[in-house]
Amino acid sequence: MSVELPEEVLERIISSLFPYGDLVSLKLVCWQWYRIVRGVVARYQFQLERALQSGDKLRCQSLHTSILPKVSYLSSYKSVLTPRLGHSACVHGRKLYIFGGGNERQCRFNDLWCLDLETRTWQRVIARGQYPSPKSSATMVVLADSLLLFGGCTGVSVSTPILTDELHLFDIDLSSWRSVTTLSSPGKMAGHSACLLPHSKLFIFGGHLKPNEAETPHCSNELFVLDAERWLWSVPECEGTKPDARFGHSMFIADENHVVLVGGQGGPNAVFRDAWMLDFGDASSWQWTALRGDLPVLPAPGYPICRVSRNLVFLVKSDSKPCRPPSALPARDPNQSSPPGPSGGKPSIRPNARLDRTRQLHSLQRMEDRMKTLKVQKRQSNCAMTLFTADLQTALLDGVFHWIPCDSAAALPPDTVNCSLSVGRGELILFGGWEVAISSENHANESTRNSSNSTYFISFQYDI
Repeated sequence: MSVELPEEVLERIISSLFPYGDLVSLKLVCWQWYRIVRGVVARYQFQLERALQSGDKLRCQSLHTSILPKVSYLSSYKSVLTPRLGHSACVHGRKLYIFGGGNERQCRFNDLWCLDLETRTWQRVIARGQYPSPKSSATMVVLADSLLLFGGCTGVSVSTPILTDELHLFDIDLSSWRSVTTLSSPGKMAGHSACLLPHSKLFIFGGHLKPNEAETPHCSNELFVLDAERWLWSVPECEGTKPDARFGHSMFIADENHVVLVGGQGGPNAVFRDAWMLDFGDASSWQWTALRGDLPVLPAPGYPICRVSRNLVFLVKSDSKPCRPPSALPARDPNQSSPPGPSGGKPSIRPNARLDRTRQLHSLQRMEDRMKTLKVQKRQSNCAMTLFTADLQTALLDGVFHWIPCDSAAALPPDTVNCSLSVGRGELILFGGWEVAISSENHANESTRNSSNSTYFISFQYDI
């Protein structure tokens, strides 16, 4: 005899499962379970959005990939996920895909990796077809069951980068790369932003642009549109004041008729803290509008931004708060040869004074080691990042962009730039980048940056 459980009980049970493979299988049971699973997934997203706004119940877990990941194509060959920055990343289904990037030695890659978000394991994707060139600062978006990769920097020199206008399509099911040829090209570019709109329209803005071989690369504020169904490029006419030329910025879909442009850099000393909105609802008249409100103070460009439902989420280095000075010690008389003893200011004379002195030295050494450890811990806490959110609906309705800090007790990832921040199911995934490294030796106040292959998951404690 079968017993039919109430929907409230089923929802409570399903909510306790891992939000990837288990839920996909449960959707195939029946129509009722399919509907409940969809409600649970929507609840995951809502709870993540609420946790990011309030900071309550946030948690951060790390997945360090210094060990050799599992590879299935050749058991005798070991492949390592190389630390990198400036890579391209996007989420498709239950997998996070990472392409290319480079390191601090200007070495660039053209490998493709995927992180199974259910098993938390990395695996290199061995594909067929025509591989893209090794490059960084390219853009990659999900197009149906494929990954669309455009542009990038292939040179090894920072002063004279070699840009590319390569357009590649990776078929996930067939695991194959295909080079796409178009009738025209916007030019070779890197450091641009991209977002895919409905009807397979890819928007490309800004970046370092080289329109043709006769011109030198320059910072751009041009907007290009690619029709990914017919593979045709176009340059729409936009009214109003354009955003300043920039690279390293971010662009997101606000709704079916608007995109939002945030941040970026116009040069070595030109870091933008502005936000812009493009209205393309009227096919005959596209309009740029500057939004009121600034980004938080940026110590350096390259901090990650992503969209979670109706909010933008921004991670940036925490502002270091000044330390409270220690209590003042009593001043010592320079004419006094030794500390005052218990008998009228004269030093005490004891038979075990040498032993006491040795104990004091050991105690002072332990205290010094403890102070060094505390310095390193404080430096690490100062180098953690702070989370900010901004409501896209407020920007759409009022033209105001308010960044609100998230007051969370969770230990967020360390200060990292040129990393990727992607949205999973009820979690944010931060990978790679240029991560701060804290010295634990004598120079505890000094820190350096190294390219990283660490993965951090920012999620919420499930409220079932």
